[in-house]
Amino acid sequence: MRRPKILVAGSFVLDQIAVTKTVPGEGETVLGTTFRKAPGGKGLNQAAQAAKLGAEVTMVGKLGQDGNGRELLSACQESGVNSAHVLLDEEQPSGCALIVLEEKEDGSVQNRILVVPGANHSIRPQEIEF
Repeated sequence: MRRPKILVAGSFVLDQIAVTKTVPGEGETVLGTTFRKAPGGKGLNQAAQAAKLGAEVTMVGKLGQDGNGRELLSACQESGVNSAHVLLDEEQPSGCALIVLEEKEDGSVQNRILVVPGANHSIRPQEIEF
């Protein structure tokens, strides 16, 4: 059986997730309960899942030349996605998201997400012609 070939042109975002019982108000500081980072972005998530399902996946996107970019590129490669066409931006940082998860007393969770696209928005059509 032949593996399907898939090209994903999309975003890389390093999610930085903080969990708290109380979301701070304007000018307020509160303590969180946990913190973690996770590779993401709609493009990387789709590429990684397709690779896990057995497809031959190539990812096209753009990262900054920073620690977040190295972490995202590593996650891409570790998931079995071909990263040969991932570009690096010399000026813009890699995309990141700040995610605050508020754990409410009733057990529900409310999220608040701020995405900073970074290098994702600096990619140009002529850079990915092949």
